[in-house]
Amino acid sequence: ISLLDPKRSMNINIYLKQFRKSNEAIVDLIKKGEGRSFGVEKLKGLIKLLPQLDEIELIQNYDGDPEKLGNAENFFLKLLSLPNYQLRLELMLLKSDFQSQLSNVRSNLLLLTSICRGLYDNKGLKTFLRLVLHAGNFINKGSNVGDAVGFRISSLNKLVLTKSNDPKMSLLHVLVEETEAKDKHALEFVDEMQDDLHKASRFSLEAVKTEFIQIKNTVKRLQAQLAASADEEIKSQFGEFLEQTPKLLTTW
Repeated sequence: ISLLDPKRSMNINIYLKQFRKSNEAIVDLIKKGEGRSFGVEKLKGLIKLLPQLDEIELIQNYDGDPEKLGNAENFFLKLLSLPNYQLRLELMLLKSDFQSQLSNVRSNLLLLTSICRGLYDNKGLKTFLRLVLHAGNFINKGSNVGDAVGFRISSLNKLVLTKSNDPKMSLLHVLVEETEAKDKHALEFVDEMQDDLHKASRFSLEAVKTEFIQIKNTVKRLQAQLAASADEEIKSQFGEFLEQTPKLLTTW
């Protein structure tokens, strides 16, 4: 007997086939908090497939023979019989993925910090930026910005857009040539830092900050839900882990 949308049922069945276990065995793993038996990606996949409110109503209102239900419906029926199944799964995912998420934030932050320090202390970059300032003042001579003592970092993007008489040559090309003429080693830092800069170009400080805040918010939300729950089984499985997470979030 099919109660769910055919496409929805197909997606659930495809997911369940990964385990090569009975529905009872899969739900039992959730009951025991066996996150390792799932792995991070499978836990994420299952959380996305959890029954919606209308599906819960359909399953709970079914009063026929459970054995006649389709496999997807049968799985939902067994899952719904497990108290706090969604909280259990979210806690399993957090516990399984926490160290990896924190490590990712840490490594990205350390990379950005290392690059910023390297650029801040780099003499070659300072030589180049000094030439940029002089060029800007020369171009803007006679205007109210023609005697600037500094400029915004975002202004560097305009160097490529400012063309010379040769359409293939931008102000950036000219300044690079001038910098290397003054000191042939001045721009070597570009090659030296290329790998790290390429890695850092894939994310931003704001993205790292957002990811860290999301981790903290997830921990707080699940802590509150666990504290409000009367389910001692879940507390015994995840209570100690959740007690340790605030310290891990503040000491790394």
